[in-house]
Amino acid sequence: MLTRTAPPKRRKAAKARGAAAIEFAFIFPLFFAILYATVSYSLTLLLQMGLSNAAADGARTAIQLVDPLQFNQTGFNEATKQRISQAVKASLGWLSKAQVAAIVANIKVTTSPDPGNGVGSLDGVRINVQVLWKNYSSTPLIPSIDVPLVGKVPALPQDLSGSASMLLR
Repeated sequence: MLTRTAPPKRRKAAKARGAAAIEFAFIFPLFFAILYATVSYSLTLLLQMGLSNAAADGARTAIQLVDPLQFNQTGFNEATKQRISQAVKASLGWLSKAQVAAIVANIKVTTSPDPGNGVGSLDGVRINVQVLWKNYSSTPLIPSIDVPLVGKVPALPQDLSGSASMLLR
């Protein structure tokens, strides 16, 4: 009695069918970690650039709209900080209201007389703006994940900040 057997090629294909799934199971976590890290770090860098841009917008608004001769020093600082806060809020409109509120609460504005040409004559007022997102690593836009053999992805900085400086003459 003759028994019919499958051709040799079919037997090899049937044995290799599960190998592709096993190889994919080993490689997928690595590819996912690389993709996740790329997206997470890109978003963090985008946010860093957004904070720097917001600080520049705030400083630019301050030098365009505030006349230091109309105020005493305390009033000038308060009016400047208020205008800078409004400009930063407008610039960071793509974030949630809670995130913008946390960032606006940590705006640091310092003013100092600019020494001008260095021979003692005051040339104007320098406005320094620093926009800070404190404890960013504890509340990031995209949470970190623990990847075996790699560690935490992404490894984020504690704080994110952007700063700008403008001269008001």
